[in-house]
Amino acid sequence: MGDIKQLRTTKTLLSSGDILRARYRILHQLGHGGFSRTYLAEDINRFDELCVLKQFAPQLKGTFALEKAQELFEREAGVLYRLKHLQIPQFRQLFRHKQQDEGHLFLVQDYVEGTTYHALLNQRLKTGNKFSEAEVKQLLTQVLPILEYIHSMGVIHRDISPDNLILRSQDELPVLIDFGCIKEVEIKTQSQIRTIIPNTSISLVGTALGKTGYSPPEQAERGIVYAHSDLYALAATIVVLLTGKEPQQSIDLDGYRWHQREINLSPKLEWILNTMLAPSPSDRFGSAAEVLKTLQYIDVVNVAPSPHTDKINHSQPRSPKKIAASHLLAKSLFFLPCIAILLFAGYTFKTANLEVVRQKIFNSNSSAINTRLQDRLSQGEKILIPQAITPAKEMAVAAFARGNYQDAAYLFETSLEAEANDPEALIYLNNARIGRGKSYSIAVSIPIGSDVNAAQEILRGVAQAQDRIDRAGGINSLPLKVHIVNDDNDPAIAKQVAQSLGKDRSILGVVGHYASDVTLATASIYEANKLVAISPVSTSVELTDRSPYVLYQVRIIN
Repeated sequence: MGDIKQLRTTKTLLSSGDILRARYRILHQLGHGGFSRTYLAEDINRFDELCVLKQFAPQLKGTFALEKAQELFEREAGVLYRLKHLQIPQFRQLFRHKQQDEGHLFLVQDYVEGTTYHALLNQRLKTGNKFSEAEVKQLLTQVLPILEYIHSMGVIHRDISPDNLILRSQDELPVLIDFGCIKEVEIKTQSQIRTIIPNTSISLVGTALGKTGYSPPEQAERGIVYAHSDLYALAATIVVLLTGKEPQQSIDLDGYRWHQREINLSPKLEWILNTMLAPSPSDRFGSAAEVLKTLQYIDVVNVAPSPHTDKINHSQPRSPKKIAASHLLAKSLFFLPCIAILLFAGYTFKTANLEVVRQKIFNSNSSAINTRLQDRLSQGEKILIPQAITPAKEMAVAAFARGNYQDAAYLFETSLEAEANDPEALIYLNNARIGRGKSYSIAVSIPIGSDVNAAQEILRGVAQAQDRIDRAGGINSLPLKVHIVNDDNDPAIAKQVAQSLGKDRSILGVVGHYASDVTLATASIYEANKLVAISPVSTSVELTDRSPYVLYQVRIIN
């Protein structure tokens, strides 16, 4: 172990005309950093075709340290070898070369003839110009598929910036270069050496992954990277191209909050960039594919100002477009007593020590639905009614699923502008406004698969009742949250639904089910779990006095 020495920068330089392995003729140096030097070379065996040689030059000296670096670098080079994408330089070879009694690793890749986006921006700034919104939208649509591909291969770039995107001259497509494996290897090498030899003094100078301002907080501060980290860096790159300013001029590095940008963007692109630049990874888009899908709707949905700057006013009256027709509002009056009965019955049974209301006030993360039924239940994180889909609604449920309730509410409102008669969106909007706040909770079980029209009619009544309750200040100053469940009017499925809802301590009561036979199939389950259920449609006399926990239409009217 005595051959591990203090770090020093390798001084070995290759000169123009040097030939490595009787194949690669060096033309000139392209660049250098703390871990590598990059050279433009000719491949003699391929008719002098241009290629790039990247020399791995870690600040380590000594047999053990170098061998450990080589081992890790070869492992990382194997990752690059697996990447085969039109917009990623193709890996060619990894080899060792001895120069001035020192061994070095070289990685050979295709040469990309073109101009980096950093250089393109500098050219424009000289004439007072920057990139336009149309140009960055096109860039996003061309780069996001690259990220989707590498992430599917388990690879994270770690260092996206205008310097690492090249506009290829051949086809004018952006090419992603300079993957972070070399820096990653340097960190792993030094970390492993310190583990084996705790007292060695190996400096970590220059080993940070990514560039300042482009790297998200989890990467810059803790060295942790996710797919979300690349999305953050890409958005930062887009902002730099739009503003002509480096990230340090647009961001508060203490809180990683981007300042108001001096650019006029469409509200949708503004929202997309804000979401990609969220300090918390969980608040960003889930994948590059999700960003791409959202981006494709930019010209389809007409949106209002960004939710990050305009806070939702819950007390503000709805526009006429957002109010269902008057006959639907009248229909909802029936559901107000339904919900009132659920709440009253819940309190009544509780005082009888039957423990109907196990936990009236709950946090939105407390739901415990059976995983087999997960796709049938939603508070706002998924669309259950396929006949009522808008681009804004798709984005809204994605935001809701990530816990971005303010964004979700804003987008559900946008969806209702386009589809005012969508009760599912209205329920989700009210749920999003509650977010993680305390509330009462009920479920509504509807037959989406067997009779979607009937399902929507039931939802319209519940949605309008919920909306009126919440706008009136809630119940005992607490709003009402609604869980939607699709039972397909199937007794077997409805039984599973009833069992799951019975075990969910956050549910105060259930509106449903649709047909009398389905309600009959679930009555004993609700009674066993001491959960109040009210069917707004069932009329079977068999339900009469069947259970004190199951109420139905005839009994309500009487």
